[in-house]
Amino acid sequence: MKLWKSISTVISLLFSTSLSAALIDNNTYTTDTISGLDWLDLSLTVNQAYNSVESLNPGWRYATNSEIENLFTTLFNGYFDTDTTQHLSDSNSGYINQNTDVIAFQELFGHTFNDPYVATYGLFEDENQTLHLMGAYISPIINFDILSGTTAVIGYDSIIFSPDYYNNQEDFREIAASTTGAYMVRATVVPIPAAVWLFCSGLISLYLTVKQK
Repeated sequence: MKLWKSISTVISLLFSTSLSAALIDNNTYTTDTISGLDWLDLSLTVNQAYNSVESLNPGWRYATNSEIENLFTTLFNGYFDTDTTQHLSDSNSGYINQNTDVIAFQELFGHTFNDPYVATYGLFEDENQTLHLMGAYISPIINFDILSGTTAVIGYDSIIFSPDYYNNQEDFREIAASTTGAYMVRATVVPIPAAVWLFCSGLISLYLTVKQK
């Protein structure tokens, strides 16, 4: 009995240490080991209407509002106010790491717009089926960056670099957006390292040997 308890303890420790919290870049998607979700790059869903993006990307689903908030709490550690529509980074912003975090975010999710701003934006719905925008952009011309909060509601006045025909929520649902992607997730399948299997088989063999004696 004591041996089995020892085995269980060792295995639990192995799994808990191997699943450390991190955002892992897998080229076309990002794995969030905190939530256990994979996030599809936003750059891959540009020019796909929000209503069509799920069917165009089999195996992925729309991210929920709470999943978005949890992701951005992780992405922008130390500052992320979900009630902020836009947060302009400057010397008095109170969030000195914003530029660094915005660059890291764009490297993970790709660019959805490049001229004149370097932008990474995605669409998602809240619990009331209201469409929102979340992301950030950098202006290389005047050297500042903006982080948009999750309360940024889609409308003709909320995205300064969007084409004029995106005048309301339904346009974004039905028309392929040329400047934004959509937040898509799937459950992460965490492979068990081969070393763990070998270790466990060794423990089982040890147990059987002890039991026979």
